[in-house]
Amino acid sequence: MAGHKAGETIAQKHSQAKNEQDAWQIAKGEPMTRHKARETALQMLFQLDIGKNAWEMAEYILSESGLTPIYAEFTLHLVKGTLEHQPEIDVLLSSFTRQWDVSRLANIDKNIIRMSLFELKYSTEIPKNVVINEAVELAKSFGSEDSASFVNAILDNISNQS
Repeated sequence: MAGHKAGETIAQKHSQAKNEQDAWQIAKGEPMTRHKARETALQMLFQLDIGKNAWEMAEYILSESGLTPIYAEFTLHLVKGTLEHQPEIDVLLSSFTRQWDVSRLANIDKNIIRMSLFELKYSTEIPKNVVINEAVELAKSFGSEDSASFVNAILDNISNQS
């Protein structure tokens, strides 16, 4: 961003950001990717959901991720937003998985879809196609053989009907 001095840390740049949008713009220039932040958020959500672990365990995952402060903030935004809106997200998800109750979905797929639906519905600064592509990549990395196509189909259908 213009106006920042050479040698300023990302945390200093971030503290000077006027608003959240400025923070996301700063983050785009960092070598760490939003993909790594999403991976970390997924791991945190999975532990909270499946492991029934305390928030401290999720924070430990974040602290061990090596994310820069701005990406750590983005990760927390995803996790806290997904958890806050989970009841509404699950209602929406269940309307697109008629033959399956949300609780019967594969745990990793369910958490990828929940986090992605949070981004699509409540955190609209990221383009829909980017959110869906990132979800598919997470499903390829962490899910079963069929996860990527399942996640893509669900998110694409929801995105097109919104």
